Amino acid sequence: MNPDFFQLVVDSQLKRVEKLNSIVAPVIAEEVRQRMLLNTETGRAFGNDPYNNLYNANYAKKKGVARSPVTLRDKKKRIEKYIVTTGKRGATVELQSDREMGVIFGYHHTGKARGGKVRSIFPKEVSSVPSDVREMSQNLAWEVLSGKKS
Repeated sequence: MNPDFFQLVVDSQLKRVEKLNSIVAPVIAEEVRQRMLLNTETGRAFGNDPYNNLYNANYAKKKGVARSPVTLRDKKKRIEKYIVTTGKRGATVELQSDREMGVIFGYHHTGKARGGKVRSIFPKEVSSVPSDVREMSQNLAWEVLSGKKS
């Protein structure tokens, strides 16, 4: 086989691999963001991840909300301000405009918020990602690597 041809094929595939982050990652990150919003709005997590769906009685009374579902939304609805940002290493879902609240949501996600209740916001494991989102990711990656999507 001609070494120049082999190098041409390798270079072509490397370019396609480099496109995975810029093409696939933002689409999947946005899908996860949308699912996170739907999950929290209905008081649940991804897959079997933990989500304590009951507000403390005093907190609910003070805020004038029902004890359930726990939507993690106050009057400002800051959880809805998560955005997808992209960079060379892929895409991220983050609260760019309100980093302090992002830390608080992180505490809810891990159970370190006041009360110690775990309210998972994002998937904790790959198995928590819905199967259709994993399939979407695989299909998009295949399209990029096969040259069908650029």
